[in-house]
This record gives sequence, structure tokens and C-alpha cells, in this order.
Amino acid sequence: MPKSTITVQRDQRDGLYELVRNHLVSIDDFWVALERTRDFVTAERLGLEFGEDFQLLRDIGWGEQDERESFELTMPPHDLMEVLPAPPERSGRGAGPDCANPCGAAL
Repeated sequence: MPKSTITVQRDQRDGLYELVRNHLVSIDDFWVALERTRDFVTAERLGLEFGEDFQLLRDIGWGEQDERESFELTMPPHDLMEVLPAPPERSGRGAGPDCANPCGAAL
């Protein structure tokens, strides 16, 4: 069965890249949960989240800059929506630069 894809443009990719990089800063939390606190529920959740980050990086590139004009995201749309911040009406925040769908991807 072919994978469904979403196409984002370079400026949208840059927003996704920033989100992923910001989240990966907390990767040490995975090791703390797994080894130090032995909180396996949290370790599993974080493992799944970081796996999604790695999948996005595979699609949009690992480097800060990428010369492609468009990027095919292979992550299912419902999983991609989990990676993106909640819209202001769901999160309780007002509109701002970090509000819903900062990369502007059509979901």
C-alpha cells in the first residue's frame, strides 16, 4: 500500500525543522525515564515521540539548510498533527508565532 504524503515548501520545512530540533533537545529525558527513574510508560511515550522526530528529519533533511524547494512528508497526517502545536482554540493560548501549524502545511 503506498504511503500518503503531504508536500511542504522550504519555508514550511524550516518551521518543522525548528520544532523538531527544539523537541530533540529534551532527548535526555528518555534516558532518565528509562534508566534512572525506570518510568517505562514515559520512556515508551518519549521513544514514540522521538521516533516521529527522526521520521520527519529523514523527510526534511538532518541539516539546518536544505536546497530542495519542496519536501514530501511520509508521516501520516494524523501523526503529523500530533507533532505540531495545538491550535490556540484548543491550547488556550492566543494567536502568536508559535500557534497552530507554524509550518503552514495543508493537513
